[in-house]
Amino acid sequence: MNTAKTDPKATLIGMSAVALWGSMVGLLAKVSSLFGATLGVALVYSVSALLLLAMFRVPSLAKVSKRFLLISTLLFVAYELCFSLAVAHAQSAEQAIEVSLLNYLWPCFTIVALVLCRELKFSMGVLIGLGVCIYGVMYVQGGGLSLSSLLANAAQNPLSYALAFIGAIIWAVYCAVVRVMGVGQNLIALYFVATAFTLWLLYAFGASADGGLLASFAKLQSSGLLWTAIGHLLAAGLAIGLGYGVWNYGILHGNAAATVVASYFTPVLSSLIAALLLSASLTAEFWLGVVLVSAGSLICYVATKERKTA
Repeated sequence: MNTAKTDPKATLIGMSAVALWGSMVGLLAKVSSLFGATLGVALVYSVSALLLLAMFRVPSLAKVSKRFLLISTLLFVAYELCFSLAVAHAQSAEQAIEVSLLNYLWPCFTIVALVLCRELKFSMGVLIGLGVCIYGVMYVQGGGLSLSSLLANAAQNPLSYALAFIGAIIWAVYCAVVRVMGVGQNLIALYFVATAFTLWLLYAFGASADGGLLASFAKLQSSGLLWTAIGHLLAAGLAIGLGYGVWNYGILHGNAAATVVASYFTPVLSSLIAALLLSASLTAEFWLGVVLVSAGSLICYVATKERKTA
């Protein structure tokens, strides 16, 4: 049994990741509306990558399995692309928040993936939690258990909804891979560099549509929005990069269980911050759905904890 003491300050620092991640959706949507979807996201992840390199430097890969490195990097990059572009391509502030809620199915999906990998024992509580999460998402879309309402909303912007849902599955698989194959080394800076590089490749292939990077900055300058855009860009980059940085610190030096439980309330905080940043009008049904998603994730967590200690 691990008897090492945990640092309460480190736990609080780790929990601050929830607030930082909570601002991601609103800030990404803001940056994308100013710079364009792909360029905005590429710039944000470039800022985050530079921040994480300054915090953790380039990791040593000598003891890292090449197979694990390849698989984990591909999964991480794929998830970040799905999440960020799902938000960036949303057609309205409300839709950006709804789409992000699909992404927050990942905690319960992760529990399911770990059960399938036999890293956690099966419990009926896992199925109950998963059901509550899915019902929460469907309630947001249609006010109840209505598959037709969910599909009708998704049909308005199938790209964003599909990316968000696929992203939740990819992140669950990533978490399972790290749990099964990981060696305990922090590779987050490398992952972000790979993500930023991939986004710039995507932008390079479609840059002619908006005239390129300089043309985008010139357009913002002429409209008087350049410094506003740069402010939102730096805020988004810092929120994402610093969020991952303090999360890792909290997990390593603080109370990991308490930090993880706090993360399950990210959907509530994310929706609240995004609604304020984007001046979005959200219904009572939406907020109930958000609470259900968080509650379902917490049920999954409690079910696995009870099973492990039984």
